[in-house]
Amino acid sequence: MGYYTKVKKDFSFRKIKFKGIDCYLGDGTRINVTVTGTAQMIRQILKSEYPKYSAQGTWVKTRKFANGNAIDVELNRFPEDIYKAIKADLEVFDSYAVNHQNAKRTEIKTDDGTPIDANTKYLHVDNVPPYGSKEENEAAPDWEKILKDSPKQKTTTSNDSGKWSKGDLLKECGGWKVYKKTLPTDKIVYSAFKDKETAPNKTDWNTIKSEVYMQSGFKYGRFGNFERWGSMTDNDENLILNALCEILTKYYGSTTPQSTPDVPKQDEPTTTEKEEIIATIEALQYLADAGDDEAKTTIEALQYLI
Repeated sequence: MGYYTKVKKDFSFRKIKFKGIDCYLGDGTRINVTVTGTAQMIRQILKSEYPKYSAQGTWVKTRKFANGNAIDVELNRFPEDIYKAIKADLEVFDSYAVNHQNAKRTEIKTDDGTPIDANTKYLHVDNVPPYGSKEENEAAPDWEKILKDSPKQKTTTSNDSGKWSKGDLLKECGGWKVYKKTLPTDKIVYSAFKDKETAPNKTDWNTIKSEVYMQSGFKYGRFGNFERWGSMTDNDENLILNALCEILTKYYGSTTPQSTPDVPKQDEPTTTEKEEIIATIEALQYLADAGDDEAKTTIEALQYLI
């Protein structure tokens, strides 16, 4: 039998026992999971670690195309913090993110130390039901009611009204508030939310997003806020939040309401635009690997756009 002969394998990962996962035979030193097998693992992780949420609707589908493959994970409008936690949890299966966006990421291994190759080129996680599903036309799940009798679920609320907590307020600057929140999964997220009464920004929106990302590491999220994941020392936290506030104050400054409409949120890139950005990044990667600092900086800026 050859290297790419398909077999079923059993193993344990994140204390979850996986059985009958589609894999390639390989050379015996690693577990080479097929894209179908990775989708099987993701379904089981969602079911095991987020049972109450996944029961309300999760869809995991695979796609294959000329230059690789992809897995699309769609969720039924989960609470914001849970959606973000799931997205962060599953990023280890996204080969593009591992190889290009975070080269220092530790490879994933089974609980007994055997390396796992996910063989998935792209992984997308969206917090909306798939087109054509019955859930698409139904009201979002009532999470307060669903989780009311589930104290062990991975969520917290800010008060009796059922609103989701933003975390502890750390700073106020330029008409924005910066929060720090520790999720029940022990992951830490810093978020900056703009006050409703904050005046419109003073320059091109893409310039602001790029400068915020390059100077502080905060990315603009899909929920209208800047965010940065991961723990920091007290000193680093101070320096980074000061850098963020300096930029926000420079571009927003006054919180006095104005009649001029704010700059609208930028839509996510289209599929064609994403492909062009990815192609540009891959072309620049050779120069970056050779030590070209300008290429590295350009790649970082382009990665933020997707």
